[in-house]
Amino acid sequence: MKKIFIAAIIAMFITPVLLFSQANKDTDPRLEEQGKSFDRQILELYNSIQRIIAENKLMENKGIKTLPYQTEINFGPDKNNPQYVELVKHIYIRDGLFSSKPVGLEEKILRIYTDGKTISKLETTIRTKNFKTQEVESVVVTDPSPSSEATDDVMFTHKHNGKTVIEQKKLSEVKNTTTLPLRNEIKIQFMIPNLTILYNNIFFIAESYKEENKSTDTKMSEFIRRAIQY
Repeated sequence: MKKIFIAAIIAMFITPVLLFSQANKDTDPRLEEQGKSFDRQILELYNSIQRIIAENKLMENKGIKTLPYQTEINFGPDKNNPQYVELVKHIYIRDGLFSSKPVGLEEKILRIYTDGKTISKLETTIRTKNFKTQEVESVVVTDPSPSSEATDDVMFTHKHNGKTVIEQKKLSEVKNTTTLPLRNEIKIQFMIPNLTILYNNIFFIAESYKEENKSTDTKMSEFIRRAIQY
């Protein structure tokens, strides 16, 4: 999914005349309606993530131990008074099926800005690095208004080996025609799956934390019940 998304971003750069700031001569009202349908799904996912964070007081639970595979969780910028929680997922690329030597890294950082009740911003950073060539590529996707159903203000910044290829291009500027419905493709092929993954991870963390607390309470209860024997 990450490779498909980065490829789409590259396509946005290679053909800027086609993709940005151009009147859509072959627009279809059905495409716009489809895009709005995707927007509603995106908002629903945001609301679900927000509900889990609020109900489980995630921003107050710094002692989280159980995490999904190859995932770490950070609170920042001040862990004692955090403004965001971020999940970092990484995959090492191996040199062949049976090789243990990594030749590259794929990393995704999902940073949720929240006061514990409301999500104010979501920032997704996708980064790849080739250890052999030292080639580094990244795309940062920022949604500054997750509580809004509209996604026109979602911004994309694409960098390759330190050079900025695309800087803060808005989703509303991406071409969305019958011949190239790229805006809708970004929503259905990246934004919705990305939020679904985030929801599943947040849900897993919240449920695991509750189970850990139950286990701790059970051990305490068993200990004090044994005290009635003496």
